[in-house]
Amino acid sequence: PTEKRRFAPANSEMAWIPPGGFVMGCVAGDGECFADETPAQPVTVARAFWIDVTEVTVASYRAFAHATGRPVPPRPPFGQGEDHPVVNVTWEDALAYCTWAGGRLPGEAEWEYAARGGRSASKYPWGDVASHESANYQGRDGRDAWSNTSPVSSFEANGFDLHDVAGNVWE
Repeated sequence: PTEKRRFAPANSEMAWIPPGGFVMGCVAGDGECFADETPAQPVTVARAFWIDVTEVTVASYRAFAHATGRPVPPRPPFGQGEDHPVVNVTWEDALAYCTWAGGRLPGEAEWEYAARGGRSASKYPWGDVASHESANYQGRDGRDAWSNTSPVSSFEANGFDLHDVAGNVWE
């Protein structure tokens, strides 16, 4: 487990991600790879960083919008609760939220490193097979009881104590 702290004004919980290395991009056994994911290559994340433990919730984003006058993005047609991840935000929206909260968006290598949770050779943070026991995706089955988004932290954390880094909302 990693060190955690509260991060104001969003009052989100964050985890400290240590420096380290991993193979970035599509790894053997991933199946179909997008062109921008190949070739896989070793990458070193040289500096430790803080990252939110969960996706930004509708409630947290609403607090940001209220404090800054920025509009709340439209709710998806399926609706969602305040403890679900906010959707329909642009990169610019995400950047503004992070700036307001006193943080920053992670770089591509930082995000993939954190999402893998210390597992470099696996397709997912929990292994190589998609599982409704480990994530919310494409319908309902097993622990995945939600047709659309699930409340944040509905599934086990990865090796860096981060939730929902695969499944729930397409990052």
